[in-house]
Amino acid sequence: MMDIISDSKNDLLKRRELVLELSAPKTPSFEEAAKMVAEQFKADAECVVVKSIVGGFGKSSFKLSVFIYSGVSEKQKYEPKPKVKKDAGGAK
Repeated sequence: MMDIISDSKNDLLKRRELVLELSAPKTPSFEEAAKMVAEQFKADAECVVVKSIVGGFGKSSFKLSVFIYSGVSEKQKYEPKPKVKKDAGGAK
């Protein structure tokens, strides 16, 4: 079950910024949380970015910080790209 704590629209970056409270028996992964949010808000899973998942010790409720972009091109434009790991020198 997901409850909305905060919901704001950022027209400049073309995204919806949400803070949600999720009740779950265990901590969801970022991918699982993105799928749940996409289903709840009827958005494309490619456009959902989960920024953080915070839970208290021994509690079954988690606070999610989520961005839902209006399209994949906006997500690629504004989200940082993952770093590529370089080879650590001489491989033996």
